[in-house]
Amino acid sequence: MPLDHEELEAIQSVRTGSRHVRAGEVILDHETDGEECMTLFSGWAMRQRALESGKVQITSFLMAGSFIDAGFELANGDGYSIEAITDVELCLFSAADLKKRFGANAVLSRALATLAQSEEALLFEHMTDIGRRSAMERLAHFLLETYTRQKMLGMAGNDYCPFPLRQHHLADAMGLSFEHVNRMLKELKEKGWVAISGGRLYIMDFASLGRYCDFDDSYLRPRPIF
Repeated sequence: MPLDHEELEAIQSVRTGSRHVRAGEVILDHETDGEECMTLFSGWAMRQRALESGKVQITSFLMAGSFIDAGFELANGDGYSIEAITDVELCLFSAADLKKRFGANAVLSRALATLAQSEEALLFEHMTDIGRRSAMERLAHFLLETYTRQKMLGMAGNDYCPFPLRQHHLADAMGLSFEHVNRMLKELKEKGWVAISGGRLYIMDFASLGRYCDFDDSYLRPRPIF
């Protein structure tokens, strides 16, 4: 959301520092201080849940602008963590000071509520993926979602975007096997719809792919709730 100088200064006043995390390192787990909030300034990360069986479910991917409230995140249990996929830069805040500042400023309060609403919309769409879309439709929808999210952040070209995810990330996010994901990516490429190469995702036929998986990007567009 657009913020004026006064609002940006209010946020800056409760910023406590920054943190660099290397790819593959943990950003947050049960040992993290729960009194801290963070925003992902650059890079990619993932929220994940490790099961006792050793299986992992990736619940969401974080990109620039994503908000992390350590206390809220850690309420999900000891098996829950956030891990860096690429090198990331984090902005750090005191949770108590940030919430106090936002509570006293209506514009900032609406911005935080809008951010929470956007996260909720993503989760609702992912529930639809699991419940009502086929595996191929689920993958196609995720690829378009990822491209669109980056385009909204100004990080995508006309038909491509950065894509540091590996096939095992896709498998763990969609509850599929590595082999299944591999076969589906080959099929989507053969159709002339998408390709992944050199750390980039290429959307070669957005319209056809969108029709195939019933993609509507309206859920990705922030809508203030009051």
